[in-house]
Amino acid sequence: MISFLKLLLSDDCGNPSSIRAAACGTTLIVVAVWGYISIRTLVMVVPSPEMIGLVVSLWGIKTWQKGKEACVDPKTIPSNG
Repeated sequence: MISFLKLLLSDDCGNPSSIRAAACGTTLIVVAVWGYISIRTLVMVVPSPEMIGLVVSLWGIKTWQKGKEACVDPKTIPSNG
């Protein structure tokens, strides 16, 4: 399970990605709130345009950013010391 989360939250080079963590966390929260409201009211609630827009825009930004990132091996970065 932990290795799956590391894979999910890392870029193609294996480095942690904060925007992926933000997108995954936001998506999880939005889906959890939507599911809770649907279960609590016993009615399949239609997600609001704002909820859909939030999730789609975050993943859209992540997709755009993925084309701009370059693989950087942390071992090759010189240290200041």
